[in-house]
Formats: sequence, C-alpha cells, structure tokens
Amino acid sequence: MDQIRERADKRLSILYFLSQAAMPLTTRQIWDFFETERLIDYFTLEQHLLDLSRSGLINTHTHQNGHVYCPSPKGEETLASLKDQLLPLLIQRIDEYLLTHRNDLRRQNQLLTESIRLDDGQYLVKNRILEDGIVLLEVTLHVPTREHAEALKKNWQTQAPEVYRSILNILTFEEEDA
Repeated sequence: MDQIRERADKRLSILYFLSQAAMPLTTRQIWDFFETERLIDYFTLEQHLLDLSRSGLINTHTHQNGHVYCPSPKGEETLASLKDQLLPLLIQRIDEYLLTHRNDLRRQNQLLTESIRLDDGQYLVKNRILEDGIVLLEVTLHVPTREHAEALKKNWQTQAPEVYRSILNILTFEEEDA
C-alpha cells in the first residue's frame, strides 16, 4: 500500500510541477528539478510521465527537442481536488525552482536549434525562434564542419534575439530616394 501511495504522490508532484510551469516542458526540463531535489530518478520519471499521459492527466506533444508535456483539463481538475495532499515543503520547493528558472525554461522552448549531418560530412544547422508556438524566424545555414555546427547551436542560444532584431531592422528600413 505504501508503494501505491508513493507512486501517486510522485505523479501528483509531477502534475503540480507542470501546472505551475504554465508552459509545455521536455522530459529533461522536468527531470532537472526532480533530479536536483533527489525525488525521482530518470527512468521512474519516464514511467510516471507515460502513466500520466495514458490516464489522460497530461497531454504529450512532439517537439523538436523530443516530447513536451503539459497538464490536460482532466489533470488540472485532478490537481485541484488533490493538491492538499502534496507536502507544503514540496510545493514551496517547486514554486521556488520555477520562480528562479522560469525564464530559462521559456528561452529553451523558444530558441530551437538542430544540426543535421549531410552525406558529404558537412552540416545543415536549423535555428528557430518561436513565440506561443508560432515561428518568428527560421534560419538554416550550411556549414563545413561539426565544430562550426556546434558553435552555431551554442551561440544561437545567446544571440538569437539580437539576430532577430538585426534582421528585422535591416529588412524594414526604407532607403530614401537619392
């Protein structure tokens, strides 16, 4: 009976975490919290996410970085009726984590990048900026080496907003007739 209660508590804590995040999260983003707090190991988290999805308590969507999860309406209803079963200390830890990491989580979901190795050993690097699921900018670059591809991916995370502003400024600037 204790194992059943423990599994239910962990699923409820995952549901609360997703609800409080207020944005779809990847397995890695969810696991970062639960691993830091030493609450759930990776494989157990995967199993709980699968169980929550099968029971209709969370929705799963395919995302460039894998699957993303968010509470379903049924999950929100379940959470509302069972939230008082969560330990206040756990609620506090989740709330504090999300307060500290929310901007990073949002940025990770808005700035996407992937590299594809081509047959000739070169790479195609696709970079995107999303806002509310809408692509604001997509830039695909062909580069000669893996090192170039990795540098582009890394720099996209910090430079994407500036790239977007620059492109927008350049393309919306109207030259005066000379």
